[in-house]
Amino acid sequence: MTSASHVYHKFPPQATKFIQTRFPELKALLTVCVGSLHLVQTGLLDGKRTATNKYAPKLKVEQGKYQQFRNVSWVKDARFVVDGKIWTAAGVTAGLDLAAEFARVTFDLEVNKLASELFEYQANPARPDPFKYLLDGVKLD
Repeated sequence: MTSASHVYHKFPPQATKFIQTRFPELKALLTVCVGSLHLVQTGLLDGKRTATNKYAPKLKVEQGKYQQFRNVSWVKDARFVVDGKIWTAAGVTAGLDLAAEFARVTFDLEVNKLASELFEYQANPARPDPFKYLLDGVKLD
C-alpha cells in the first residue's frame, strides 16, 4: 500500500472497507512512508509494531493531532518493521529496503540476485536506522 495523499486527510471509507475485507486472505500487506498513517485508520495496526516517515508522527504530536495513533507501537529506530503479515517502511527509500527484504524471504536466491543486479541496489538492513535521531525527544506512547 502506498499513499501520496496528505498525511492529515481521512482515509476514504471505501478504501478502509476494501482493506479490512481483503486483509484476512492476504499473504502480506506492505506499506511505505505515510501509508502506515492511513492504514492506522483501518484498525489493522492496533497493537502492531509499525514504522512510518519520521516527520509525520513528529508533526502530529507537535500539532496535538496524535490521539488516533496511540494504539500503534511506533518503532523509532528501524527503517522497516515486520509484524506478522504487516510490513511497514519508514521513509520512501526505506521502502526499497522493505521490498528487498520481502523479496528475500519470498523468492528464490537467483531471483533476488537478478533483481539486485538489474536495479543496481544493495539493500540496507532494518537496523541501524541512520535517521532515528529525527524522533529524539518525541513521545509516541
